[in-house]
Amino acid sequence: MIAQFLTPLRTETLGPRRWILTDDLRFYSEQYRGIVVAPRGFQTDLASIPRLAWVLFPKVGNQDWAAVIHDAGYGNALVTQHGDRIFAVKKVSDDLFLEGMLAHGVSRFAARWMYRAVHLFGNPKGHPLANALPGVAPSHLSIQGAVS
Repeated sequence: MIAQFLTPLRTETLGPRRWILTDDLRFYSEQYRGIVVAPRGFQTDLASIPRLAWVLFPKVGNQDWAAVIHDAGYGNALVTQHGDRIFAVKKVSDDLFLEGMLAHGVSRFAARWMYRAVHLFGNPKGHPLANALPGVAPSHLSIQGAVS
C-alpha cells in the first residue's frame, strides 16, 4: 500500500491560526508500515509558516493534512488505529510530515523546503501543542499498532 490519507481533513476554526479536528485524520505511512491517527478534538495551528514565506508556501494549502499529523506528533497526540497513544520522536514526526505532504500532492520542491525547515528549527518541547501524555514508544510502531 502506498502512503495516503485515508480520511478527509475536517476542521472548525477556533480563532486566528487555530483549528480543531471534527473527525479523526487517518494516514497510512508506507515508510513506517502502518496507520497513524490525529484524533478528533485535537487542536492545530496547521503549518507554522512565517508570514514572509507565504509568497512561496501559502499558510493554508495541500500541506495542511500533513501539518496536522506533524502537530499531533509534536503534541504527543498521535494514536494508532487501535487507539494506543504514539510517543513519536521528532524524527518520526518530521518524516511523517514529509511523507504526508508528498502523498497529498505538495510539490517535491515545496515539501523538501518545509521538511528542512521543521528538521532544522522544529522543537517538539517548545511546541504550543506539546503535552506530557504517555505513549507507545516508536520502536513498537510497525504502525499497525504504532511507528517503528
